[in-house]
Amino acid sequence: MLKTEARPVKYVMLIMSFLLSTVVYSGQDELQNINQLRWENRIILIYSTGKDNDIVNIRLFTKYEEKINERDLVWFIIKESEVITNYSNTLSNEFLSNTKNRFPIEGDKALLIGKDGHIKAKGAELNLNFIFREVDSMPMRQQEIKNSVQ
Repeated sequence: MLKTEARPVKYVMLIMSFLLSTVVYSGQDELQNINQLRWENRIILIYSTGKDNDIVNIRLFTKYEEKINERDLVWFIIKESEVITNYSNTLSNEFLSNTKNRFPIEGDKALLIGKDGHIKAKGAELNLNFIFREVDSMPMRQQEIKNSVQ
């Protein structure tokens, strides 16, 4: 009799642990800071103060989407209280403040951040041709190109 009473408790514990692991896993999909993309993606980070540039930048990102994807680039347009991005998962509520704290930039600026998490280039405006050349000259990108040819 004791064994049959213990079984339901065992199954309840098993179900509870499964549900808790699902909740923990779903939270991991939220991007809280750029460091979570380290070694997986290069980042284009744009600090924006005006709408006109945002529209131009989004059109450029759309036009060069294939080149952006083949270089593992994820872009973020950071505004006062908003983020526009090609990142495919959810951004956490803390992402904006975490990014501004990690990369404190004033005014309109564009940053290129390497897969190692370090700033590789910065400028007053987005220049995708420059970014593509810069990325293509990186040793890790050279290895990626070499591996894709084989």
